[in-house]
Amino acid sequence: MDSKRRRLTILVSIAFGAFALRAMWLLRQGEPWAMTPDSIGYLALAQGLIHRCGFAVWTRGTCGPPEMLRTPGYPAFIAFLGGNWRAVILTQAILGGVLVLALGLFALRYFGFRAALVAAVLIATDVPSILASKSLMSEPAFQFVLAIGVLLLVSAALSKEKRHGLTKAACGGLLVAAASLIRPVGELLAPFLWLPFALSTSQPARQRIYLSVTAVTISAGILLCWAVRNYSVAQTWTLSTDGAFAAYYYATPPLLREDGHESIDTIRHELVSRIQPKFETSAAEFPGSIGDPDYDSLLVALENKPSLGASLYDVFAHAARNHPLKETTICTMGLLRLAFQPYSPGIGLRGLMRGESAASTLAVPSDRRIAFNLTVFVTIAFQTIWLIFAWLGALMALVRTWRRWRSSYSAVVTALWAFTILLLVAPTPFFGMRDLRYRTPVMPFLALLAGIGWFSGSEFFSSSKREIISDFHDQARLGGSADPMWVAGKRE
Repeated sequence: MDSKRRRLTILVSIAFGAFALRAMWLLRQGEPWAMTPDSIGYLALAQGLIHRCGFAVWTRGTCGPPEMLRTPGYPAFIAFLGGNWRAVILTQAILGGVLVLALGLFALRYFGFRAALVAAVLIATDVPSILASKSLMSEPAFQFVLAIGVLLLVSAALSKEKRHGLTKAACGGLLVAAASLIRPVGELLAPFLWLPFALSTSQPARQRIYLSVTAVTISAGILLCWAVRNYSVAQTWTLSTDGAFAAYYYATPPLLREDGHESIDTIRHELVSRIQPKFETSAAEFPGSIGDPDYDSLLVALENKPSLGASLYDVFAHAARNHPLKETTICTMGLLRLAFQPYSPGIGLRGLMRGESAASTLAVPSDRRIAFNLTVFVTIAFQTIWLIFAWLGALMALVRTWRRWRSSYSAVVTALWAFTILLLVAPTPFFGMRDLRYRTPVMPFLALLAGIGWFSGSEFFSSSKREIISDFHDQARLGGSADPMWVAGKRE
């Protein structure tokens, strides 16, 4: 077996292992273990699409009002699979394996086999990504679509062929928009899709501008179309009202607590009571309710009157302006937790070890307690090592970027770092009530940065040098002269 085939076989094997880790949950019986309150909402919206309600829930045999709280990407994904939740879990496992292979092949092409091996192994063994894939939640699909879109954009920035670069830029912009319709946080990247092209030296400046405009225009255009839809049905310019819900329910109470001594629960109840209109719809009957009166009341209020979203944002913004130090502290702690805190497996792992059909909240039996605690300890220790290794590699990649500024290397690393920080910062204002699955979108970028940092890709730089020398000789043979500024930009 030649070297190229052996390397490909290794990457495929890692991808298959990633698929197996994500699909093993399907060995369990029953279905409650895969469901969360959000899952019930997604399924109701998927049934609405199947029953031709448009983007609205199907509940109790009728179509609900046009949906504004969520975006249509994940419900459409479930509806495409016929609403079969096991098919969804299996497909999410397949997407996880394909993502590992795609990341490995990308790193192999541009940065060498060792970088590809590190990137593939890291994303294959990321615990939050594995655990997120076992539920009907949008993170696995969002992670896959967003990562493939960004890889296409970076590949377009490195491409020397105009037609191929344009196709990749268009597809990359399309996929980033599609990811944003799965989870709205993706829209933060749309204005920055020009970044890989701005630093790349693989094409002339005019071509890079053309590619940047193509990617940004396609992505922003699709998102604008959905915002127009929301404005036409609810007079609100937004992809969804979920951000307003989170800002009001999770982020505002800790800030207002600075003004008094009430508990966060008391403040939250007062906030919800303040804006809660009297609707006939019962919160308990609404898909996505969790049984908490305040949470469910706010959910129903936003579903029935989406225009409330603007006023919810205003309350949060006012509280943040009045307590900037507290807001800065909350965001900083949230960012550190998202970046460095290991995920502690709990209910899902416990239920799997007990062999139960549902996610049990009962204590682990005494005869399995030692095994369970040991498994949790090993999982947390593994993640600690994983995170230290990954972030050190990402930092080394950033340091090397400063030494090779204005090179294709810097375009890749800078873009991945910028996208990682944007996606990590987004949930920090209300992270106190959220969990670590919110860092899963950046894990492919972090894994790739780690591979680049630890093994900076001698093949990539050797190839770049050969291309520079070849271009220089071609210019000389044709009687021209190489542009000294262009050559300087290509140097390490």
